[in-house]
Amino acid sequence: MLTSVYHRDTSLVDIRLASSVDGIAWNCISRDPVLELGGPGDWNGGSIYAVPSLVKLPDGRVAVPMVGSSWSHNEWWRVKFETHQKWPRGIGWASWQDGRLSGIKADKQGEFTTHRFVYEGKDLELNLRTGGRSGSVRLELLVEGEAERPPLRSRDIVGDHLWVPVQWEGNPALSALAGKTVRLRFQLYNAKVFGFRSEGMVGLDPQSPPAATK
Repeated sequence: MLTSVYHRDTSLVDIRLASSVDGIAWNCISRDPVLELGGPGDWNGGSIYAVPSLVKLPDGRVAVPMVGSSWSHNEWWRVKFETHQKWPRGIGWASWQDGRLSGIKADKQGEFTTHRFVYEGKDLELNLRTGGRSGSVRLELLVEGEAERPPLRSRDIVGDHLWVPVQWEGNPALSALAGKTVRLRFQLYNAKVFGFRSEGMVGLDPQSPPAATK
């Protein structure tokens, strides 16, 4: 969901991205706006509103139409109380590369672990971007219920990759993990991860009980 957020301290309105698994309970992806305002006096410098829904363009990008105004939220009320006053507004498009609408970012060092998945032992691909000369992403694959099994560790991944196969240290036989329940632990340094995928990988209910540890 692309929702407009009103800031009472400035009267400005920008757009945040929210997500839901059931269409009922929603959570903001980030405290940062997914669409930022233009500069003072610009047609989108005071408030912006997304117009449903996202569409896919012929060149592969995803886009959404938006309405903006140089006026802030509170200034809009001038059209109600001032004679012949009109709300200044414009219409435009916001677009992103498909698969790059949102991601998890670490300006320096950061780490996160995914929910549980049933893994089919296929190649794993990442959608990511690293920054500067020292940016990198590393990945660990943790097998649930097998504490004695050391996690698989990836080689460092650097650069701007829409989808890049993960290369694992020691070149393990991934097919031996088919049907196992796993988590993925990401280690980031000056990097942003937009997504991951693997053929046949299925997410599990976070509330389901974990497998017993051997």
